[in-house]
Amino acid sequence: MRERYVLAALTLLVLAASVAGLFVQLSLGSAHDDVTARASTGKVSFCINAPPSVSVPCNATASQGQHYSCALSLSDPDGQSVGITQSFISGGRVVFNVTPSGEINFTPSNADVGNYTVVFFAQDPSGCDNGAANATFAFTVENVNDPPVLVKPIPDASLPVNTTLSAFFLDDYFADPDNDSLTYIATQPSGIGIAILPSSEVRFSGGVCKPDGELVAFTAQDPSGASAESNPVTVTVSCPPDQSSGSPGSTGGGGGGGGGGGGGICKPRWECDAWGACTPNGLQRQRCYDTIGCEDEKTLERRCTYEGPSPDCKENWLCSQWGACFPNATQQRTCDDLARCGTRIVRPPLSQGCVYLATCNDGIRNGNETGVDCGGPCGPCALVQQPSPIEPATRLAAWIMLVFILAALLLAGVARYYRSEIAQMIATLGFMLSRKERKDVLLDAAQRRALFERILRFERRLDERKLSPEEAYDALAMLVRDYAHEALALEREALRDEVAMRCRALRLGEATRALIEGMFGKLAVLEQGTLAYDELFLRASAEGLRTLVCLTSEYAQDEIARELEEAQVTDKMSFYDELFARMVNALRAVQFGQLDVAKREYATLLSRYEPLSEKDKEQVYPELLWAFRATKLQSEIAGSRIVEKGKAA
Repeated sequence: MRERYVLAALTLLVLAASVAGLFVQLSLGSAHDDVTARASTGKVSFCINAPPSVSVPCNATASQGQHYSCALSLSDPDGQSVGITQSFISGGRVVFNVTPSGEINFTPSNADVGNYTVVFFAQDPSGCDNGAANATFAFTVENVNDPPVLVKPIPDASLPVNTTLSAFFLDDYFADPDNDSLTYIATQPSGIGIAILPSSEVRFSGGVCKPDGELVAFTAQDPSGASAESNPVTVTVSCPPDQSSGSPGSTGGGGGGGGGGGGGICKPRWECDAWGACTPNGLQRQRCYDTIGCEDEKTLERRCTYEGPSPDCKENWLCSQWGACFPNATQQRTCDDLARCGTRIVRPPLSQGCVYLATCNDGIRNGNETGVDCGGPCGPCALVQQPSPIEPATRLAAWIMLVFILAALLLAGVARYYRSEIAQMIATLGFMLSRKERKDVLLDAAQRRALFERILRFERRLDERKLSPEEAYDALAMLVRDYAHEALALEREALRDEVAMRCRALRLGEATRALIEGMFGKLAVLEQGTLAYDELFLRASAEGLRTLVCLTSEYAQDEIARELEEAQVTDKMSFYDELFARMVNALRAVQFGQLDVAKREYATLLSRYEPLSEKDKEQVYPELLWAFRATKLQSEIAGSRIVEKGKAA
């Protein structure tokens, strides 16, 4: 009641002040009527100028590695000189500078590939308001496929006989300038098994003694067929002391210059010729020789696809319809040779360009959307979101408790003073509404260990602080795609809808499905190529991926491969930094089964989230919801089931 009296008094004061002001104005106006006006003089100047004009008669397409030149069309009706400047408004980088006379000359590199929009500003020297003009130019730098490269030599390897050695990851030695996914093949020496896992991990197994070693070469290939070769790698299989070089299962003394197992007096230095042509039997050979002369020359062999003439078999290709157009403006199809010739001499193309039409469920902000898959032609974007959902119709008693408590607070008129406490109470009730869930085991032991290792290597690269923002986000995006490939048996290029359909086809639990789809949905952010470097976001996302591996595999805590450390939270942090730091702590607690710690961190975050603006809430809501679901699922797991995946349709 007292607040109403104060409000009424303020309203009366404002009205009184308005009336007084009006009276003063009328009084002054009357007084001025009695004053004789006095003439005054002034100087008026006019700016007579014809504006300049600028147009862009340039090709809208440039190609990586090819020189591009163009001259802007500049004119001024008054014959004045026209200056020209530029401003890139999209594309994330400046790829050229225009000369004062309007010339454009540049050779785009691989880093310049993408779509750009630049505005050219023309200005004459008149100083008049109409002395400027501008023109907008949109252009594309097309990618030219670059072959993979060997960034550093692969080291030799040695293992005891009848053992298996996890030697290295080929991704650490090969790189692709276009960030294409690479596939690897290796030569197969006699007596030594070589397995290359999808994670690029190389494992050697030695069934017989090879004290002099065998040469192995690796080849990295991108999707376009461009490839790079490794240095020759010597793999040695050592034997117990009682097995001499002449005993069964050994290779004998090795040739030339005493380079066998006799004390290492002569260490070979190998060089290899280029690979020969692929023969009709599907083999390719390479000659390697020791420049020191310790050992005799050797010949390596590897499998290949013969594409030469095949007089005995005529290819007969049958192709499927073109698939959906991907956001990268390409579409794919499959082709089968009905004659089963084993050659690809006249195989039709498997990929082509297309025009991608934005949809309301592609996980990307495109078209006329105002948010990701919302606004414009799509449904309205959510404004207020509650990051601790309560499962419907699962715990009626908790529902009733929540309704009564909130109603009592609202009726008492104190709810707005206790918003933090109410938010934490809602989170607590959300965790209380639990039910027993089975863990969906999607990863076997090898897949699990390989993903743990790749995530750890990514974090170590962050520690080294040598990654550019684009490299860091691309590496994290590839980890997410690797998980989908291993866990769901999908192609690494799978789209968001394909992941959702695959989760439903495998009959995954609702919580597991939501976590996988939420993690895969991050690709829309990670792969846009315009993010500033945010280390806490990168670390929290990597921790989320590690948590997802834990929640979809039968893991042991010692496999996580690093100690449980606490990310430090300080008073000087922004809310976003605090969010990701606490996310790291909560997810690490989930991995190690410390659910009380995870729930406490989440409740603290929720209390900090509630006072945010609706715009800020919309940005951080997916992260909070994902952490809630991961914590809740870990607390509800009772038993597990092995998911039989087969191959995705």
